[in-house]
Amino acid sequence: MAQRGAKTKILCPQCKKWKMRRECDIRRAEKIGAPIYCSKKCAGLARRKDNPKTTRNPNWKAMKADYDREYREKNRDLLKVKKAAYFQETYDPKTAAIERKERMPYHVEYCRQTKYKEYKVEYDKKRRSDQYGDFKEAYAVLLELTKEIKKQMPNRFERYAQAQRQQWNPVNQARRRHGNSIECTDRL
Repeated sequence: MAQRGAKTKILCPQCKKWKMRRECDIRRAEKIGAPIYCSKKCAGLARRKDNPKTTRNPNWKAMKADYDREYREKNRDLLKVKKAAYFQETYDPKTAAIERKERMPYHVEYCRQTKYKEYKVEYDKKRRSDQYGDFKEAYAVLLELTKEIKKQMPNRFERYAQAQRQQWNPVNQARRRHGNSIECTDRL
């Protein structure tokens, strides 16, 4: 029989170091068939390693994301039905309209940001070109070409529109040359 409080050296299976442990702890671990560790820290690390699906595992979030992805693929129809039922129970159109009105100023401010405007321009280009299927690259090139042509030689109607003047016609042109008081019909 061992002396009360006697200690024995053990090799910790987690940290691989030799440590002193009480013999009563060693006997209890042998009795229940559990490994004996040098400290609570090593015991916790080993428990975490054995059961990787607990939140204590440092890689837990990635594993949970993988599991959730697989679950959604397998149970897509069931989840769709559950979401629809929950929506029917909880959605109130009046409350939703009030909440939208409250959030609207923040949304407008967000849409005014230059970062959002740049993103939106690219998004719109992509969305418009997607309707042409296999020819979306050709459509994008055509838009760029048209833009460059208009920049180098806009037609006169567009020039007048850009200058915020009335559209060109011979009567307006003669009035501008001679003033509004002169009748220009005889010169045409």
